[in-house]
Amino acid sequence: MASQKQIKEKLKQVNSTKIFFTDLNGRNRSLPVNPANIDSIMSNGIGFDGSSIAGITTVDDSDRLLLPIRDSFRVVEFKDEKLGFFIGKIQNAQGERSKSDSRAVLENVVAQAESEFGCRFFLGPEHEFFLLACDCFNENMHSDSAGYFHCDPHDKGEVVRNKIIDVLEKCGIKYEKAHHEVTASQHEINLECSDPLGAADRTVLFNYVTQKVAAEYDLHATFMPKPFDGQNRNAFHIHLSMVDKKG
Repeated sequence: MASQKQIKEKLKQVNSTKIFFTDLNGRNRSLPVNPANIDSIMSNGIGFDGSSIAGITTVDDSDRLLLPIRDSFRVVEFKDEKLGFFIGKIQNAQGERSKSDSRAVLENVVAQAESEFGCRFFLGPEHEFFLLACDCFNENMHSDSAGYFHCDPHDKGEVVRNKIIDVLEKCGIKYEKAHHEVTASQHEINLECSDPLGAADRTVLFNYVTQKVAAEYDLHATFMPKPFDGQNRNAFHIHLSMVDKKG
């Protein structure tokens, strides 16, 4: 885990700094911040209008604070940008953790499992997604007509998957396997297993990196569960292991 001093030094080398979280629909949200103010932001948070984001709060109680989680910090290198990446936690105006902060819900479940039942979990999600030629439905939206385990040149997305893997590995996230899925334009990348909070944070980063890299190749990445009738869907299978305190 990097110290706050080390984070400040690394932020001098990035083009932008963003704090990420998800709304209650599972969509990534991010707040770009001035890295020169990172000491204050990490201690006190930075304000935002929670009522403008699905499920966070109502307009009569809209003030919320977003605080970066130090353990989540990574430098993410894209083609033309270096990003200082944080996962954020949400607090209300009184400094209490927001009940609509989905990461807080997971933190509580993980803590309860260990304190009450002596259980710890490790999990590895299968990230499935489509790489489409555009972001609207039409007859030319598929980027290939390949199927399960097809290889290049039929699998047009292999170069994109490899780039996603490269970006993730450079910021310390390793993958297990990657391949074309059953449906045309559908792909899967599996990351190595992690603790639940680590896996959740990586999923936010994975989704962001996938969509950014796809855009570099003039493609649109979507994690929609069922964009096409009569064809396989994007699942989100999770391999879960449970151990006691002795391991």
